[in-house]
Amino acid sequence: MEEVDKMSHRLKTCGAAAVLLLLLTLLSSCGQPTVPNETATDYNQYIPSHGVTAYTKDLYIFFDSGRLFYVGRSQPSQLSPLCFQADCDHKNSSCTAWLNTPSRSIYAAGDNLYYIDADKDAKPALYRMDLSGGGRELVKSLNILNEESWPGISSLGYSFRVYGSYLAIELNLLQEDSWQHKIYLTGIDSKDEGVFLFGEEGDSDKSYIAIEFRENWLFVTEKNAADGTNTLWGYNFSTQEAVPLVEDWDISNCFTVQDGILYWAVTGDGVYSMDMEKKSVTKHRSFDPVSEYGAAAYDDQYLYLTNAIRYMDSQGTVPAEERGVKVYDLQGNLQQFIPVPQESGNALLLLFTPDYVFFCDDRNGSYCPTLYLEKAAVSSGTAQILPVG
Repeated sequence: MEEVDKMSHRLKTCGAAAVLLLLLTLLSSCGQPTVPNETATDYNQYIPSHGVTAYTKDLYIFFDSGRLFYVGRSQPSQLSPLCFQADCDHKNSSCTAWLNTPSRSIYAAGDNLYYIDADKDAKPALYRMDLSGGGRELVKSLNILNEESWPGISSLGYSFRVYGSYLAIELNLLQEDSWQHKIYLTGIDSKDEGVFLFGEEGDSDKSYIAIEFRENWLFVTEKNAADGTNTLWGYNFSTQEAVPLVEDWDISNCFTVQDGILYWAVTGDGVYSMDMEKKSVTKHRSFDPVSEYGAAAYDDQYLYLTNAIRYMDSQGTVPAEERGVKVYDLQGNLQQFIPVPQESGNALLLLFTPDYVFFCDDRNGSYCPTLYLEKAAVSSGTAQILPVG
């Protein structure tokens, strides 16, 4: 607690120079975000449903109702509890698939799953477990999440992301009827205190939300209460600079980064791209307001848009023959339409992997996968929506 107070005071009084010095120390010990898998891409940066799914090389993890489940890479249609104990019936907390964490979120890095829980002193701390659900251990205390570290606040909330070697936390602080939203970055295994990348002390007009990692960047949305504008900002780990990128941004926009190009899709509008160095913007496609309206997300290969979701069904605007998932390339060129009839259930985007896309049925409130498709079949136009058992 004392160390957090000291760090906060340094940031208040020393400004940008202190932030840079602390950040250089942190980065020297952590390096750039590491990609822990054999594939060239860490798919944890493309998760559509944060905190309830996690990608590892051989197991795809799903967190639902306090229990962990997995699908194996070689058996995408088989869902099982994350427990390999002989004779376990998976019905109580002795099962390694059980996880009771107040954050209700998990993330993967390397061969571990990370979550936030209370330590022996009932203080928030980062924990990890291995991919069998066992080997649970304390990684580091998170004094930044103790309300005692923030004198004068009446409420503290947070969300977090783990990516490679980093832990990023979005802090939501209520003080005198005014909310402050800050972005805090620290190394998973670093003993150094972290730094605030976004969120100046005393500036209640600007808040920073919706942390996303892409390639060598950390992205957040800046909401400016003074003028009502939203701006997408990016922090570049290579240059150690934070830059504004896209104005009039909506946090519902999905996006990806490939070779220095930012691609994003705006529901009900279309697909855009921007050269992140030149800041030049191109609109590639306009969406049909009926058949191309729904929930969308990018991975490193495709843009996926599904209208087979509860909200769209409630609107009754999508003809039965147009209900399904559309797969586009990054610029919005349609690659395949895959029908999802009502009897197959709903298809809310849940998890991307190198080989598959998993969906859940958003009518039952569960984040366990119910459907999947094989990505390799998209290029030939033969991909199908298949059931997960």
